[in-house]
Amino acid sequence: MRSDRLEQHSEKRRIILMIVLVAVVCSLTVYFHTVLHICSIVAHTYYIPIILAVAWWKWKGLIVAIFLAVFLTLIHIFLRYDVANIDYYIRAIMLVIIAGIATHLYKRIAEASQSLTEKEERLHGFMDSATDGFIIFDSELNCAEINRAGLSMFPPNTRKEDVINKNLSEITPDIKEAGRYDKYLEVIRTGNTFQIEDFVPHPKFGNLHLAVSAFKADGGLGIVFSDITEHKEAEESLRKSEEKYRQLIQNIPQKIFIKDRNSAYLYCSKNLAKDYGITPDEIVGKTDYDFFPKELADKYRLDDKRIIEASKTESIEERYIQDGKDVWVNIVKAPVKDDDGNITGILGIFCDITERKEAEDALKESEQKFRAIFDSATDGIIVTDQKNKKFYAGNKEICRMLGYSQKEFSKLEVDDIHPKESLPHVIKQFERQAREEHILAEDIPVLKKDGSVFYADINSSSITMDGHTYLMGIFRDVTERKKLDELKDEFVSTVSHELRTPLAVIKEGISLMLDEIPGKLNKKQERLLNMADNNIGRLARIISDLLDISKIEAGMVTLKRKAIDLTDLMQEVSSTFMSQIREKGLKLEISVPKTPLSVYADTDKIIQIFTNLIGNSLKSTEKGQIEICAREMEDEIECSVTDTGEGFSKNDIPHIFDKFQKAGHAGRGVKNGTGLGLPITKGLVEMHGGRIWIESEVGKGTKVLFTLPKGKPDNSQL
Repeated sequence: MRSDRLEQHSEKRRIILMIVLVAVVCSLTVYFHTVLHICSIVAHTYYIPIILAVAWWKWKGLIVAIFLAVFLTLIHIFLRYDVANIDYYIRAIMLVIIAGIATHLYKRIAEASQSLTEKEERLHGFMDSATDGFIIFDSELNCAEINRAGLSMFPPNTRKEDVINKNLSEITPDIKEAGRYDKYLEVIRTGNTFQIEDFVPHPKFGNLHLAVSAFKADGGLGIVFSDITEHKEAEESLRKSEEKYRQLIQNIPQKIFIKDRNSAYLYCSKNLAKDYGITPDEIVGKTDYDFFPKELADKYRLDDKRIIEASKTESIEERYIQDGKDVWVNIVKAPVKDDDGNITGILGIFCDITERKEAEDALKESEQKFRAIFDSATDGIIVTDQKNKKFYAGNKEICRMLGYSQKEFSKLEVDDIHPKESLPHVIKQFERQAREEHILAEDIPVLKKDGSVFYADINSSSITMDGHTYLMGIFRDVTERKKLDELKDEFVSTVSHELRTPLAVIKEGISLMLDEIPGKLNKKQERLLNMADNNIGRLARIISDLLDISKIEAGMVTLKRKAIDLTDLMQEVSSTFMSQIREKGLKLEISVPKTPLSVYADTDKIIQIFTNLIGNSLKSTEKGQIEICAREMEDEIECSVTDTGEGFSKNDIPHIFDKFQKAGHAGRGVKNGTGLGLPITKGLVEMHGGRIWIESEVGKGTKVLFTLPKGKPDNSQL
């Protein structure tokens, strides 16, 4: 708004000035003509406002000129009263023509000047905004013009004035040594362009890779240079990448080929070309019919056609001829697509799988062989998933033993083949076998499909198949053996009860005779009676052990549980053996915590456990020491009795808790014993809900460990 007002004010001043100028000129003209009668060029001063008006207002000035011409002509006529004088009219017309010509010429000159200025400004703007560098030299190779990109190649703070009018040899001193100065002069002389790529040091970015083009321009030289460093680096990176992948493709063991839509080869790897007996370049344009029998080539072509039509990748195992031999290959064929998604051919990658196929065939044969052994085994075999306890496999014998078909068996799990009341015990045994705490679970009740029960010894071991861990159990039906054991136990129990009374009478009679109540004894009689008394005592202990084991197996033993301190109890039991330990020259170590170890158990039965274990160690140890330990675990107390006796072999350990098994059978120190001490101990520990096991090595001694739960048992355990 303010600028518009200033423009209007300026226009008014120009008009007022022109009116004053016209008035003065007209007055002088009248004066020269009428008073002085001067008709010289001076009298024609009215040309002055005409020219000024045209220069100042352009086309507006032409209107002013026409007005002045008419006005001055009328003045001449009125002042001289010479209407008929044509000279005035001619002058007026000439005045108008001159004003028009002057106006037109001025307009053309102004327009040309403006156009030239605008073009020059656009050219400079284009040059300065261009990313490529421009330098213009005259015919002597002096710099006439340079843009911003060109200046950026010089040290920092270099100004345009520092380069203009300088010779090319001053700008780049080493250009003559490179022989390029004369080539630029030749460009000016011949007009031929000159192009080169060169490394140029840059003060900020290091060496730049430039593309330089020189051409003749208005008798001088124009140089355009582009920074192609990134382009060249990308080209080099692409070249290295192509070389890397080319080397990769040529050196991988897989064989690769590319075909067009008509199944003609476009490319193949070296190893494939070697199979074909040609070079990779020679395969272009050939087809499978040039290398394979017709039936194979027909198959390959049908495969290619199917994959192209379906536009899907396929993995195919098929026959292939290599070095004249028939081999098996696994080939992956995939459609090749262009940028628009159109299928242009087939890519194939394949490798020799002959060894794998042979291994698979051998594996199938081996599997069939082992399956035959598996199914023909006389014992039942079950493979069970350790995590979910579902059956993974079973042989024909286990199906016969259970009364299920193979299909029915495949849907079963551990819970389905054992009586409900026995499941807690069975699951506990299963988990112990899974942890490899023991291998053999004896007298496990097994439920058949018809509801009947048989008993089996289950020998288990962990196996790994397909990345999963399974427990393989071998079931041996011991129902008949169990019945015989029960008859034997019943017989032993009956005999033991029947023998107890007469043995007591005999022992009492011998005691009376040894006390010489019936009469005095001689030395021989006393020796024989003492021998009889010892044997009767031994027989009484055997009968007592037999009754104990019979009661334990029959479930007739009742535990009288209460809270007891194991520390005091262990000290008490140990003290009863001190005289025997000293007699043998052994050392007794008791290792227990300072704080009480409380368990809820039957005191007499725990004393019996420690008595049996310490007694066994005392019998088998001739030198060294016996150590009794107890330590508190998270949910239980772990106790152990360790000796430095002869120890047991690995073959003895699995049977050490069997009835009537003596260490003395292995010839290692124990001469006497019923062979029932450890089975009784095992039964008492398990009645308390604990575990018992042995660690032993021949010549290094034996360690018997057992655990007792810390908590109060539920009613089912009482």
